[in-house]
Amino acid sequence: MAFARTIAEGRVLIAAVVARYKINADQYARPGSAYNETETRTQLINALLQSLGWDVLNENGVTQDAQEVIQEATVEDKTERLSRKPDEVQGRSSSPGRFPVR
Repeated sequence: MAFARTIAEGRVLIAAVVARYKINADQYARPGSAYNETETRTQLINALLQSLGWDVLNENGVTQDAQEVIQEATVEDKTERLSRKPDEVQGRSSSPGRFPVR
C-alpha cells in the first residue's frame, strides 16, 4: 500500500482499513486467536499510518535520520536509565523529536 498523498486519498484508504477491520473484528478479538501483535502492526497500524500520509516503508528512500517512521527503533529512556524498543518511532524530519508508538 502506498502512502496517501492527498487528504481525499487518505480518507479512501482509511475507510478501506476500517472496513477490513470490521469484516475481521471477530477473528482479531476471539480468545485464543492466532492474530498477534506483529500482524496487527503490519496489517492495520501501518496501513492507518500510511493512510494518514506517513512514509512507513521509506518509499522516498531517505536516510534513516530523515525517515518519518523507524520500525523497532531503540529509544533511550533517561528517567529509567534503560533502552526500549517501541514498535515504531514517528517524527517528520523537520520536527525536533520523534514519537514512540507502543
